[in-house]
Amino acid sequence: MALSNYPWADFRSTKAGIKIHTLIIYDGDIMPDKVEITPAKGADKTKMDNLIVQDKNTLHVFDRAYVDYQSFDNYCDAGILFLSRLKSNAKIEVLKSKTVIVDGQEVKDSIVLLGDKKQDKQMENILRILEIPDRENHGSTIRLITNDFEHSAALISRYYRDRWQIEIFFKWIKQHLHVKVFYGHSENAVKSQIFTALISFVLLTLLKREANTDKSLFKVLKYFKACKFESLKAFIRKINRPPSRTSKGRRVIDYEKIYQLTERQVMAGDTELLYSTEFNPVIL
Repeated sequence: MALSNYPWADFRSTKAGIKIHTLIIYDGDIMPDKVEITPAKGADKTKMDNLIVQDKNTLHVFDRAYVDYQSFDNYCDAGILFLSRLKSNAKIEVLKSKTVIVDGQEVKDSIVLLGDKKQDKQMENILRILEIPDRENHGSTIRLITNDFEHSAALISRYYRDRWQIEIFFKWIKQHLHVKVFYGHSENAVKSQIFTALISFVLLTLLKREANTDKSLFKVLKYFKACKFESLKAFIRKINRPPSRTSKGRRVIDYEKIYQLTERQVMAGDTELLYSTEFNPVIL
């Protein structure tokens, strides 16, 4: 975002930017629930409290940019469950520890106190840390912090992996709902475009549920565009209609083989087919 076009979106000295702080409800489907749109400059953790759900049966999974020890104590006191990735420079006092096996890997499962005791910045509530070997970066460890002491290390690890659904969500929004380019420069124009895209996503998700289809959301969007002037019943009938023929799948085209066959035909003087409007180089 050019600073000259978006002076209100404070980010860097030469560049503007925004952040979309989003609470996503994930239960197999992705559903945005709360949204805060702010200039990119500023600490993420200051927006965390506005996105918290006051429900003791909800586990909040968030990025380490939202880590704040005072907020963690407040959440523990209120019975609010959370899970995040811990920063590498965190001060930790280990109270007890054990090793468990998760997906064939040794995972260190510890009860800890976070914060610097010497500077009187240590948390009052105990937390749980899972140290999981990083499969992609050999020798590195992913440290997850949570106040969930009931669920297994394997389940908590899976919950954190599900956090990537929000990355998929924003990628989908950008690709299919036209948020790559903003059509206005004012704060209201940008926010209106983003909220329009989010509302469209929610409506498509509800439409998918109403149609009771297992087709992807992109397919739902395509059917919606094709049926936008038809009734809901017609849309549901068409999206659930079985295919008229069995697909053979995408054919793998061997371009090198096609080239060699064409070259042999040309060298043999059989070039008449190259000028035919019915010539298909894939079928030789």
